[in-house]
Amino acid sequence: MSRPYRRRGTPAAAVAVLALAAGGLLSPSAAAQDTAAAPAPAVTSAGPELHVDDPSIDWRELVVDGDDVERRPDGTPYNVFGGFGSVSCNNTGKLLLDYKEENPDAYWSIMRLLFDPVDGAGLAHIKVELGADSNTSSGAEPATKRSAGEPANVLRGAGFHFIADALTINPDIETEILRWGEPSWTGNDPAKRYQWYKETIDAAYDTYGVELDWVSPSQNEVRRDTYQDAELRWTVQFAKWLERDALAADARFDYSQIKIIALDSYREGDRIAGKILADPEALEQIDALGYHYDIVGGPNVTRLNKEFGKPILYSEGVAPMIDPQYRVNAEPERGGVGGAVGAADIADRFINAYRWSGAGDDPAHMTTFLFQPAVGAMYEGTQYSPKHLIRASDPWSGYWEGDIGIATVRHFHQFAEHGWEYIEGATGGDGTKGDGGTNVDTSTRTVMTLRTPASADGEPELTQVHANNTATARYFEVKVADLGESGRPLHAWETTGPEAGEAYDADYFQNVGHYAPVRTETIDGTEHDVYRVKVEPYSILTLSTLPHGTDGTTREYTPGDYASEADDEILSLPYRDNFEYDDYPAAVVNGTKLSYVERRGGTPRYTADQDGAFEVVRTGRRWHRNNVLQQQIHAENRGFTWNVWGDGRQDILQSAAPSTVLGDHRWADYRATVDFRLDDVMRDESLANFAGLGVRQVYARGGDQATYATRVHADGTWELRKLDTVVASGTLDGFDPGAWHKLSVEARENVITARLDGDLLKQWVDPAANPVLAGRVSLVSGFYNTQYDNLAITPIKGQAWKSEKLDDSDERVSYPDGARFAQSGFAHFNRTLHVLTAGQSAELDFTGTGLNLFGATGAATIEVEIDGRPPRTEQVGAAGTRETSYWLRGLKQRRHTVTVRVISGTFTLDGVDVLAGGAKVRDVAPEDRPVALVDPVSRTATAVGQTPELPATLAATSEAGTTIDAAVDWFLPAGAFDEPYSMVRIDGTFRNDPSLRISTIVEVVPEGLVYFVDANAPAVGGGAAYPAIQAYADARGDGLRNGEPDAVWSDDAGWGRAAPYSGKGPLNTNPYDKMRETGYYTSGTGQPLDYRLTLPAGEYTLSSGHTEWWNPGNGRSRRMATSVSWTGADGAAHSVPLGSVAFPNGSSGRSEVLTGSFTLPEETVVTFRVANDGGTEAPVLSWLAVAAG
Repeated sequence: MSRPYRRRGTPAAAVAVLALAAGGLLSPSAAAQDTAAAPAPAVTSAGPELHVDDPSIDWRELVVDGDDVERRPDGTPYNVFGGFGSVSCNNTGKLLLDYKEENPDAYWSIMRLLFDPVDGAGLAHIKVELGADSNTSSGAEPATKRSAGEPANVLRGAGFHFIADALTINPDIETEILRWGEPSWTGNDPAKRYQWYKETIDAAYDTYGVELDWVSPSQNEVRRDTYQDAELRWTVQFAKWLERDALAADARFDYSQIKIIALDSYREGDRIAGKILADPEALEQIDALGYHYDIVGGPNVTRLNKEFGKPILYSEGVAPMIDPQYRVNAEPERGGVGGAVGAADIADRFINAYRWSGAGDDPAHMTTFLFQPAVGAMYEGTQYSPKHLIRASDPWSGYWEGDIGIATVRHFHQFAEHGWEYIEGATGGDGTKGDGGTNVDTSTRTVMTLRTPASADGEPELTQVHANNTATARYFEVKVADLGESGRPLHAWETTGPEAGEAYDADYFQNVGHYAPVRTETIDGTEHDVYRVKVEPYSILTLSTLPHGTDGTTREYTPGDYASEADDEILSLPYRDNFEYDDYPAAVVNGTKLSYVERRGGTPRYTADQDGAFEVVRTGRRWHRNNVLQQQIHAENRGFTWNVWGDGRQDILQSAAPSTVLGDHRWADYRATVDFRLDDVMRDESLANFAGLGVRQVYARGGDQATYATRVHADGTWELRKLDTVVASGTLDGFDPGAWHKLSVEARENVITARLDGDLLKQWVDPAANPVLAGRVSLVSGFYNTQYDNLAITPIKGQAWKSEKLDDSDERVSYPDGARFAQSGFAHFNRTLHVLTAGQSAELDFTGTGLNLFGATGAATIEVEIDGRPPRTEQVGAAGTRETSYWLRGLKQRRHTVTVRVISGTFTLDGVDVLAGGAKVRDVAPEDRPVALVDPVSRTATAVGQTPELPATLAATSEAGTTIDAAVDWFLPAGAFDEPYSMVRIDGTFRNDPSLRISTIVEVVPEGLVYFVDANAPAVGGGAAYPAIQAYADARGDGLRNGEPDAVWSDDAGWGRAAPYSGKGPLNTNPYDKMRETGYYTSGTGQPLDYRLTLPAGEYTLSSGHTEWWNPGNGRSRRMATSVSWTGADGAAHSVPLGSVAFPNGSSGRSEVLTGSFTLPEETVVTFRVANDGGTEAPVLSWLAVAAG
């Protein structure tokens, strides 16, 4: 069936629009004094007439009766159009503060695009979070009051700045506050909680002149009867106290005009409505019902709406996810407009939230939809991102992206205003219910029809919005009556995906023409104009009697209208911050002159707090460290967490370590340094006192936030950590926690180097196949007033410090043999993945010197072809979220083509880091350039403290096809071989082709090794650790007493496990890791795990490796103690404890080596035992080893 065609008639008159300023579509206004747009000349043409003439079409009837409005006896409508708004919460808007300071033109363009009702989206409602300094999903919003005596400070965080600046653009925007967590000083006491709310309301007025319109007193998304009932009582009490204080002499404004919304629940709208109906005081005090992520109403909702006149709000909903430029490549059939949580889906949700067929006679009648958030001014990879109308993650460059979400809102807001009335019979949708809306490809009709208020002067106007989130075109006969003069055209504005050869956004919000009546038809004695309308698949269509919107100025979208003019530039290195900010001028806020630090409430530049509060404070020192960064949350002011998804208690103190992230996720190799001083006030000895610095942070994951981090504790202990697991540790002699120290963490490819005050703590090579090779920095602290200063991120000479991130759905990544697209969660880059199986390939065109392929993938064998050279075979995986599965270096800085073909297994691609710069690459003749290694480098072993002998040359195939001995440069990290039983990865590159990387594993063992047992290694063919260690022992002439990696006890062999145990299934780690890959566990806590070993007389050290492969669970733990026992020649029993370890809940992936010594007076058989030590889980064992001496 055909697309409506445009019947060309008289050309449309030219329409004058706003002159564009250099900042883009919307004129930026740093002062934001004059936000009115110049009116466009009147539009006299209706545009081309649209016709759908196919006689085979089965037309569906859509009756639009202007009198079909549900009204009260006094003639006023029960419900009127509210439109869209924004929720600013969870630290999702923090980077707006930095846009405002660093690039004010960009900031005001963003704000005008969101809030200007004429030329922007015209969002009409803002809700902000009352923070408690604890993470409420995407980060921590600062508390306005951290103690009862502290004056409320609404300069902290971005929320109230957001409100105040939006009101300069449109003073009619409605404003609201809502809490998630709560400062602990309130003790959940209603009177103290009211003090917090009331003083914050007054501070918003005193600081910005803002009079709040709404308050939602309840805890966000409160669940369970006990807490919902308590929150309802509190909401009523809050409203009564507010009315009382409206009469006080110091009242800032008439608080009784603040409207009360309840309870902002997660769904459960009818349940909450029932509780309100059952409480006469609640019915009196509550002005509206709001709930989240649902389109279902119910009989109680209907009563609340119709009998008692309470509006219903979709008071938190998603914004579009997955940017269309990626959607259109991944799902071209949906055009970037359709699909789950795409633009058509969001429009569908809003329409169905008013009336969904599945709700029967009791639809939700929601009239307002609040995006959470509207602007994603947070770092990419933050929890739940991307979801936005505008993405604003790069304040240093001023780059931002506005896209299809803006067009979606304009389909409604440009053609209807607040107060327009719903035509009931022509409003609503169907389809099966999904998560917050309806499922893709299940609906047959989704339409909202609005008219100007019956009380308005002039001829009635009509607007109708269709959302089609299916692959099937829809054909309606729209039959209109009782809406003014008959025969008027319906002007059509449409958003669809691109046609062949067009830009992905070429067909957003286009004035495609108009529909004229094709006939009249009498229905029940009333004559109706009949319009024949087509709604394209995966599209949004607005029909209106208003040719160019309610203001007469609406114009078509042109690609790039909603985008920044700035380039998406990386934050340049070196980057430094001493937190002084002397070069920023003072600014006036509501008549008060404030410094950079003051007007931001202490918020430092570019940071995004995940837990706790990192703020700039004055030290009182004038010339040195005048300002420092201080973590403000300690044992006595920790906030209560948002615990609605736990047991619901509201008095749970935050426990996640305070952390903040900063910088650019495209930073590759760099050195981060920071000065720190630990707090010397001990408020709670159970809370660890430390400072930490992390590198390569790419997504919200808790703990250190960054992939690699170093922590230094007040007692002088230090830890080097990967993904919150300790990989190296030590203790500093004479450490002074009260002094200033300089901590440095360097990330050079997969080599992490930590230093304190210039002294090396550890240089560690990540041996795993899953390093993270780009990302931001993080600062982490205990619950103390840890201070930081002189943060610096600097490049490393000869290494690439910058990269470009390509999504797996980027147009520069192709899949010539096909691949499966997967829409994924926030932790995956842009929420997209491509999954390839054997025979499929990905082809990358890029300009740079190297690349990282990243994404959660299973183990696979791939071939990598670079610029048409012979392919290289590589083993990859398994790798976790955002972790690197394969990386390539040593290319010349120019354009390259790389093809990755899957040979076996399944390979998942999330994205690509394209590196630029680094060491220069010289030209090499084909006969001298190695392109493939003839044989892999075997795993080897060495003694503690000894550098292994590695080959200076390796046999390789040259580009000319000959076999050559190619020189290799190995990187040997300092101190890499100092830890017994460590597994060290050593990387090298061919001197004549640095892009060809060679890796080998070195097992570090102590002198005098007599046993090395790799538990359950036969399950994976014997593993790779035992052969290397056995070969090393044999070469030294010592040998091992166990002639195989693992076995059951036998008298002949004289060693082995004493009983059958359950084998841990292989994890398929690459490279093989004796600590994690295999092992045993017993049937329960009552069964120990025993090995018997024959040993001659002598002194011995026995070590054993243990890994928590699972997670014990809430309130559970795996506790183990190891021992060795034997019976002496005199018949006496001997037992020596060796070590113990506890793996509490949350220890999944953690490993521990236990070591102890014992002496045997004569040869005997000893029993090594791993036993439960008071835990709830069975003992586990990965390996054991015995060394003499």
